Amino acid sequence: MNARPAPSHPGPRPRRALRLAAAGLFLMALVWQHVQATRLGYRVERSRQRIVALRCAQGALRSELEALLAPVSLSAQARGRLGMTLAEPQFFRSLDGPAAAASRSGFLQRLISRTRRVLVGPRALAAA
Repeated sequence: MNARPAPSHPGPRPRRALRLAAAGLFLMALVWQHVQATRLGYRVERSRQRIVALRCAQGALRSELEALLAPVSLSAQARGRLGMTLAEPQFFRSLDGPAAAASRSGFLQRLISRTRRVLVGPRALAAA
């Protein structure tokens, strides 16, 4: 009986199948990478559009803030909503006059100065 010895190395078919499987996996990896890059590109583009929209909104809000903080607008709001009016000239006080010097001195000195003005004031008016 003529017995054939068992082959010591695999035949050409298993190697070919292994190569085809490796090539298929490689192609699948390339396709997956391309799909992921495309998805990432879409996400980047959506983010860019959102940034542009947010910058436009920021510009509009800055313009609105500047309009609301304009002196004319503040004056109109103070008169309309708060009922404020301009102060009469007799209610203005100069910061460089005697009142300013008194405010820089101590509490006791200011109290004495006010008391003198109150006491001396009517006498000076009666004498004149």
